Amino acid sequence: MTFFQKLALFLGLPVALGTAYLQRTEILRRERELAGLSRQVGQERQTLQRLRGEVANAGAAPTPERAVAEAGWLPPSGDPAADERMRSLVRRVYRLKHWIERTPVHNVPELRFASDGDWFSVVGQFPELDREPDLELAAALLKRQAQFSFLPLFQSALSGYLKISDGVLPARVEDLAPFFVCAIDDAVLARYEMCASGPAGKSGSPVVQEKVPADGDGRLDTVTCNGMGARIASSFPLRPRPRR
Repeated sequence: MTFFQKLALFLGLPVALGTAYLQRTEILRRERELAGLSRQVGQERQTLQRLRGEVANAGAAPTPERAVAEAGWLPPSGDPAADERMRSLVRRVYRLKHWIERTPVHNVPELRFASDGDWFSVVGQFPELDREPDLELAAALLKRQAQFSFLPLFQSALSGYLKISDGVLPARVEDLAPFFVCAIDDAVLARYEMCASGPAGKSGSPVVQEKVPADGDGRLDTVTCNGMGARIASSFPLRPRPRR
């Protein structure tokens, strides 16, 4: 090999090495891009499968199996009998929730004040909860439990308002909204109306009441200046309470 051939080889080697390095770098970059695209495709496929499942289940009646599957937060206790009782309670809770969602007269916004314990306590009073009269009675009992949590908040808001209004009742129920200790949706207050005006007095007579009963006994929950109560709607067609 001549001197000039050796010189050309020596000068060309860095260029060849540089070209090889750039090619390798490009290959690695393409591989990373391909891996990223593969992950993205996998995520999109999972999203598509989830959406297909939601579409398939949209409007479908819940099944006990689905109810238990959605209650995956329930850890096994090691007692098969106790686990089965808990699964049975969960199935009844899910069944009652689905029935209430389809029954506007019972689907009142105050139900959000019912605790998990309230739901389990109510459904625990019914061995199966698969009959319409039982579901209606369970919904009424659940509403009572929710009211035990909500109406004290209402009465407290009324007391707070009277303190700054020199004892004069508000003209509208909505005027009490700023005095609740928690945020209250307009849909909740819309179910109530003032049934007294002017100075509050101390007679214990209702000053706020439900506009429409939420169950079959015609009961209207009321709020007084110092407590809570109930009255029967005079124009409400009473229905017999379902027998258990």
